[in-house]
Amino acid sequence: MRKGPRNCYLTARVLSDLSQLTAAEMLGVDSATLREYESGRRRVPDDIANSMMDLYHAEWLGYKHLRNSAVGKRLLPDIDCERGIAACAINALLVSSVFSSTVNKLLEIADDDFIDHEEEATFGDICGNMKLIIGACMAVAVRGHKKTARVGTRTVYVCK
Repeated sequence: MRKGPRNCYLTARVLSDLSQLTAAEMLGVDSATLREYESGRRRVPDDIANSMMDLYHAEWLGYKHLRNSAVGKRLLPDIDCERGIAACAINALLVSSVFSSTVNKLLEIADDDFIDHEEEATFGDICGNMKLIIGACMAVAVRGHKKTARVGTRTVYVCK
């Protein structure tokens, strides 16, 4: 179950303990523009997202920003920022161990540098497992320390 606001830009700002006005000034944008970013009514440009990552000390925000694009959704697996570092690390190890059992099959498929029709489904499954590994590893790599904040009446748990 998701806790807190769905907009990652709002979440990152709240977790950094900055007011909307202060953040807007530091980002060099109008507070109305920041409000539109945080409500999802306006797309956040890459340079502003990059500045937000620095200002809010939130590497995970860059990953979430990339996932907001159609290409990002297609190529980047979603990551769970609501887990602690221990849970993320354990998940990465578990997912990796599942993949390691399929490495030999991948080598057999790739040996002739061609994916036969009979191999397509297995290869698709292996690629799906690879995306799980990438997501699990990225969840560890971009998360930082777990931090909580109050947003209205809700408690937000996200990676910092």
